[in-house]
Amino acid sequence: FSWSPFSDRKTVIRGGFGLIYSNGISAAFGDQNGAISGPAYANYVGYPGDRTFQTPAFKLSAGAPPANLPPLDAVKQNDNQFLGTVVGAFLRGGKDPYVTQWSFYIQRELPGNTALSVGYVGTHGMHLYGDEFRNYDYVPTAVRQKLRYNLNNNVLSDPAIGSIYGCLPDPSQPSKDDCPGFLVMKPYPQYAGVTPNTQPDGFNRYNSFQTKLEKRYSHGVNFILAYTIQKDLESPNTGSIIGNTATPTTLNRTVGRASFIPGAISGGVGNFAGGGAAAQDPDNRRADTALAPDDIPQILNMVVTYELPFGNGKPFLNRGGLVDKATGGWKLTQNWNFQSGVPMSFSGPCNGVTCRPNLIGDPSRGRASKSRQQKENQWWDPSAFEAPFGSDPVVIQGITTGFYPDGKPFDYNSDIYWTFGTAGLRPPTGRAPGYWNADFTLAKNLQFSESRYFQFRWEVFNVFNHQNLGIPNSYWCLPRNGSTDDVVHRFGCSFGQITNVQTDPRAMEFGIKFYW
Repeated sequence: FSWSPFSDRKTVIRGGFGLIYSNGISAAFGDQNGAISGPAYANYVGYPGDRTFQTPAFKLSAGAPPANLPPLDAVKQNDNQFLGTVVGAFLRGGKDPYVTQWSFYIQRELPGNTALSVGYVGTHGMHLYGDEFRNYDYVPTAVRQKLRYNLNNNVLSDPAIGSIYGCLPDPSQPSKDDCPGFLVMKPYPQYAGVTPNTQPDGFNRYNSFQTKLEKRYSHGVNFILAYTIQKDLESPNTGSIIGNTATPTTLNRTVGRASFIPGAISGGVGNFAGGGAAAQDPDNRRADTALAPDDIPQILNMVVTYELPFGNGKPFLNRGGLVDKATGGWKLTQNWNFQSGVPMSFSGPCNGVTCRPNLIGDPSRGRASKSRQQKENQWWDPSAFEAPFGSDPVVIQGITTGFYPDGKPFDYNSDIYWTFGTAGLRPPTGRAPGYWNADFTLAKNLQFSESRYFQFRWEVFNVFNHQNLGIPNSYWCLPRNGSTDDVVHRFGCSFGQITNVQTDPRAMEFGIKFYW
């Protein structure tokens, strides 16, 4: 809607709402998508006469498929043709992915051919695709944390499973085999893995305040100044490559943002900086709802075009002739882009369930007082993190050597070794360096007639040759504490060090075009 509430019609209130659905996965994979419902293997071969591709070939929970299936491998013609293998499929999503968008703007015409626009834009995506292929054949988290390394102990199992993995038969029970618990307690132990294309269960929430000041061309000048404050949250792995490629609705970072964004994400490294990251606990994915890998809190863009005041009709050098031809008609265009850094995910020494560290402070602490070289050597404060098993030197030695200082064996089944890290998927204070850049263009038209002219362009990219700091090393560790390494203190630890840049050096190019 659009409404002008005052008689001068210089103020306009605008709003909009959109609901956008996508069947991108079906478009990408054709009739194979949706081939199964629930835990079943995709009948992508199809039973004779069945061309719907919707009939399950067999149930995973029922064990190996019968031999009357259309053979996928001419060599395997028996009932065990799938045992011990990794099976995959396409899960039918319960609902199509969709994104809801809304916006509300107030626009006002100002003196000097300028206009100011202030507004709020938001999006909410549901049933978005995340993991390309997710493994469903694993020991549940609650069981892992309860049994811990006791999962390696042998338990009685069906001999059909034991025969696949070479488990030893139990002499006291000939009908049973002794197989390790981590194998038997999987939901589908007869397979090496079950990794179907997962159903869409991702989501995102994006909110932004956007303002734009625009001056139409007059007196030789026009400009656009756009500023955005925003926040983008999403479920784990919603920003994965296949999800973004196959379903346009998951490309939430371009939806509803400022209309003019010359630079993409922090010099084009945003998706690689934050990266897609899986949930720490596969049975509690919502616990890792976090900032999106391309969340940029603040973006400022400015484009200015200025017609230089020389030549015919201008204040200076307006005498005509060759002087006017040489100095008149030049336009200088400036493109400025400033962006905050993207959030990072962190890893480090592992325990029994995770490699994510604990967050115990502010990673950006003390950065403002550092020189550029100090920032390159240590972008984040290492003391803001600790290993998921804590920072007790006694525990660290026990995990490293297997023995406490008093000689007692370390208990790898202790509680401290089976807790999840507290850092979160992408901590808000754990951002990569920001980004700014300026590109200039100087252009002139040499007119022969109204429709025929040459255009000369001199373009300078990164005109100030400013090198934005690149992506810091995000594997948390500490420098060696003494002459030997342990699981935390490492020789050559490079946590927080920056060894690259986000922008190319200054570059120029000249061009001539003829228009007719």
